[in-house]
Amino acid sequence: MYPEIFTLKDLPVKNGKITESFTLYLKREYSECMVVTSLARYEGEVPPTVQFFLRSELDASPEKPFYGSHIYKIGKRDEWTRQQWKIPPMIHPSLHCEICVTVPRGSALIVSDFHNCYNAADRPFVTGLRFNAHLGFSGMAPSNTLPAFELAAQCGFPTCICNPKEIGDGSLVCIHDSLIQRHARDENGLPPEEPRRIYQMTLPELRRWDYGIRKHPLYKGTKIPELEEYFAVCAKTGMKPMFSAHPGCLKSSGWLKVKELLRQYGLTRQLHVKSARIAVLEKAFEYFGDEIDGYTLNNEPPEELAASKLAGANCRLVVEWQAGYYTEEAVHHILESGFSVAAYNLPRGEMSVYEKLISWGVTEFTEDHHISIGLNW
Repeated sequence: MYPEIFTLKDLPVKNGKITESFTLYLKREYSECMVVTSLARYEGEVPPTVQFFLRSELDASPEKPFYGSHIYKIGKRDEWTRQQWKIPPMIHPSLHCEICVTVPRGSALIVSDFHNCYNAADRPFVTGLRFNAHLGFSGMAPSNTLPAFELAAQCGFPTCICNPKEIGDGSLVCIHDSLIQRHARDENGLPPEEPRRIYQMTLPELRRWDYGIRKHPLYKGTKIPELEEYFAVCAKTGMKPMFSAHPGCLKSSGWLKVKELLRQYGLTRQLHVKSARIAVLEKAFEYFGDEIDGYTLNNEPPEELAASKLAGANCRLVVEWQAGYYTEEAVHHILESGFSVAAYNLPRGEMSVYEKLISWGVTEFTEDHHISIGLNW
């Protein structure tokens, strides 16, 4: 039912074992998501690992990957285990994927199944964890743009984060910085010569600039989207919208427009608002109350949330810290206080950090570079 692109015959198997490293090159229908599964075990002291790379044929230096994933262990020692990885769509026909397996000296990998199959609509991604796509899938596509939002949906992220801003003419857009210098480029790929504050700009002025080419030539011509376009993607794909709201990002008129757009697209109960400032969450609570999914306090202790106007809220309340700041005691304290626990900024390549946080009770992660959100622990 799910056509194989590569099989065991493509692997360097000798006497039933793989003792050397190998790379599988995949060139296929680029618009489809890819699911890779493995039933494997290993012998030896050091486990084999796998890493995924996306490469572009348009790059002048093809040896440099456009994108690289975490490094994952394959199998368990002397015990069969099935693992699954989910690879994003290639986005563009010039891209291909490479699967690089490293087998350490003295170890051997034994696989009875290692193949790729298409991800189908009747095989939805299911997990007990909540993975939030940070400003869309911004590890691959330009942050806060439609390509990043759409890619997040294609890859199965249940929630997509954006930074809402109300600019000079009252338009609502998705952008992180209050200045456009960091991401904006002209037709020659050059940034603005003078600082430009978005709060003093109109939508036509903002959209004269290219916000994609800085990320990769594949995204040349990408413009900053209006907030309504972001909501339209969420409504169409079923992703939940989440605001990462900065102080002063929206005026009273902006919050009212957001409320109207949520009703227009049927997303009122879906929206989640998070911020590092309790005052921003309290402002959002004034307009939304318990009508939305909930509120997340970022980088502050749970006592700040418990002592705020949100203390009596009947919706979901979450505390989110950087992963490295958590201790088991801190996670248990947050849970016992009645909040959910989220984490972000996990070290790349250290899947053991996920496993540890999950065992403590963390159920939500904010990611912009997690290529393999379907990994089974």
